[in-house]
Amino acid sequence: METAQKVNNVGKRIRYNPFKTVDKHYFGGFFNLAENNIQEVFEEINLRLKNKNAPIKNIIEKYTDENISLVEYEKFIAILSEYFPIAKEIDQKNKKTFNDKIIEKTRIERVSDFRKDFFLFIKAIEKLRSYYTHFKHDDIIIDNQLFNLLDNILLNTVLETKKKYLKTDKTKELLKDSLQEELEKLYELKINQLEEKKREVNALIAEQKKNGEETQRPFRYSTDKDQIINSIYNDAIKPFLYENANKVEISNKKKTAFNEKDELVKEGDFNLPISSSGIVFLLSCFLNRKEIEDLKANIKGYKGKVIKGDVLDLEKNSIRFMATHRIYSVMCYKGLKNKIRTSQSTTKETLLMQMIDELSKILDVLYKNISEDLQNTFTEDWNEYYKDNFENLDNLENSKVIHPVIRKRYEDKFNYFAIRFLDEFVDFPSLRFQVHLGNYIKHSMSKNVGNVITTREIKNKIFVFGRLDEINQYKSDFFNKIKENEEETNWELFPNPNYHFPMENSDELKYANKIGIYLDLWKSKEIINDEIENKNKQTSSYKKDLVHQITKEKKRYILGNQ
Repeated sequence: METAQKVNNVGKRIRYNPFKTVDKHYFGGFFNLAENNIQEVFEEINLRLKNKNAPIKNIIEKYTDENISLVEYEKFIAILSEYFPIAKEIDQKNKKTFNDKIIEKTRIERVSDFRKDFFLFIKAIEKLRSYYTHFKHDDIIIDNQLFNLLDNILLNTVLETKKKYLKTDKTKELLKDSLQEELEKLYELKINQLEEKKREVNALIAEQKKNGEETQRPFRYSTDKDQIINSIYNDAIKPFLYENANKVEISNKKKTAFNEKDELVKEGDFNLPISSSGIVFLLSCFLNRKEIEDLKANIKGYKGKVIKGDVLDLEKNSIRFMATHRIYSVMCYKGLKNKIRTSQSTTKETLLMQMIDELSKILDVLYKNISEDLQNTFTEDWNEYYKDNFENLDNLENSKVIHPVIRKRYEDKFNYFAIRFLDEFVDFPSLRFQVHLGNYIKHSMSKNVGNVITTREIKNKIFVFGRLDEINQYKSDFFNKIKENEEETNWELFPNPNYHFPMENSDELKYANKIGIYLDLWKSKEIINDEIENKNKQTSSYKKDLVHQITKEKKRYILGNQ
């Protein structure tokens, strides 16, 4: 059975529909990732707030209790927003009265509303994850209040994108540089569209005069090129907005609750209370930028760029796609401050996604030697930030930096992915690869040189043979316990455990691009106990003791050589 709608044109990708049963596995994977991200974030928040493995529900209830101080509540929101910016949007200080008057919420109202609203997001992720990861599932119910929240936040995001992203001079300059040829084509298409509309209105006016009817106003437009280019930028967000004299709101097509105008619903074979726009926007709040980019890349109407072979028009162009890409990624999950692994299956899913992502990028050396037109096809988005420069405080526009996001490979990761794939999926019973566990500060002393105090450290690089994922988790657990007990250690937190591939420019040139391996022959029943003991005696008991600090009695690790 075909699992997705394939497009025949060369260069186009497989498409997935969130309302087709055969495509449920695709969306189930991303809801699994979102739920895992939520779980990992609250585990780290537990550590930061010194709670002892409290469940997510308990943490939220603790810091949104009616009796909590405003200081403690706002501290919790600030921490949560570092991971999920959506938290700051849910936390509303003001409210509208029945006559649309804006008033400030009381502390209890503010805390209580956040608790109820944030739980709506968490529960929706749980319900949709369950629905998509089961081939057959009962219908699900999602509170309408969630859709009101999503629509309001989506509207604010669209308006913010229009005001601070599409309409800034620096963005326009960058677009002109990277999409000059496309802008010229869009300009011609826009002129043709305006001329066509003018002809239609003139024909209607002539008909009205002929019938003795009151004529409508003639259609006129400015021929100024900059104004027409501005209208192209405005068109980029038109699909999202419905505007009239009194209000601006999200268009019916982009509303997050189920609606029959959703093109993907029309092509699907089941319905949900949520629209495709709602699914993508909800997931974008709990997936990181790369994960949401991977999700959207294979959904019709949500991809982030024009793919070679696409017919360019006013409805399908890079400016519109990039505006859509930004709108559905600006609320993305920002990642952990310290990496914590919770799920072996999620690790495997993430590894496969990283491998696919790496293959979709162009080599840096190749990128530099292709035509400018081809280079532009690898531009995904634009990042913007303000320089931390006190001289520019009086002029924020001058301190803004905008640069393109290009899908390039800056280093060769083949060795890493090949070994990691074998580690995760083959699961050798006795073969282990050499891993750099970390650095241990053996000796440290301060030395005065003139008026400067310098610190001299002697470090041991510790190498072991084992599975990278297991060693990562042991080291994470070790430092979490150190932090929890407020203890000190001579182990350095960074670098994280990594496969030990000697580099070509290192002192270990003869071992470049090779990795040490260890075969546990005792497991393979090929040698006797005495031979293993003799081999282990060759390693340093001092270093064994250091490794034992991290792994405890969980597993026996063989030391590697630097």
